[in-house]
Amino acid sequence: MSVYTRYPTRSESIFDLGHIGELSANRTIPLLVSPQVLYALQNVAMAEIADPNRFAVILAYAGYYRLQEFDTDEYAKFLEISNQVALQLSDYLQMSTPLNFRGPLVVGTLNQNCSAGLNNLALGPPPDGEAWVIQRIGAININTNPAAIQISTGYSGNMLPLITSLSPGVGAWVLFGQELHLGEDSIVSADFSGCNAGDDIYLRMTGYIMELIP
Repeated sequence: MSVYTRYPTRSESIFDLGHIGELSANRTIPLLVSPQVLYALQNVAMAEIADPNRFAVILAYAGYYRLQEFDTDEYAKFLEISNQVALQLSDYLQMSTPLNFRGPLVVGTLNQNCSAGLNNLALGPPPDGEAWVIQRIGAININTNPAAIQISTGYSGNMLPLITSLSPGVGAWVLFGQELHLGEDSIVSADFSGCNAGDDIYLRMTGYIMELIP
């Protein structure tokens, strides 16, 4: 029978092999993070996942018991998990790009013959199999100082305002620069209030495209 070594009580990462064995190994969850965060996570993961001292074979009262090399079945499971993590990270990671990165995103729409009053432009949703990470949104009326420009996101009939600018000025961009994720059926829209007939209005978004792994 194995003689197990108790984990110390200090805080540290512990991977429960029993719990890991119950989790799916399918690549079904996209990771939407910045290149900086992914770089840090990759290095942390590779340092931790290959260390057998981070794995536990038995959950005991008030703590875990550490994996040992003579725990034959469990040690083989540890090696499998360690190898799969390394494989999946290396398969989808290129330095300075996010996991599941497909390419840059630059999209826009316009109306060069507005009606008087309120006008709306919208972008999205992403095509099937994609999620969009929006890093910058801009809206502009190049002919008239509109009463207001409001940029919103959400689903048709359920939109959440992101920014509202009152009287931004003729030809002045209204910009939203916080990162935003667009998934299935979600859109970004801009409402232009107080337009004159014939005004030219524009909505533009930049960011990057993420692949949804089936």
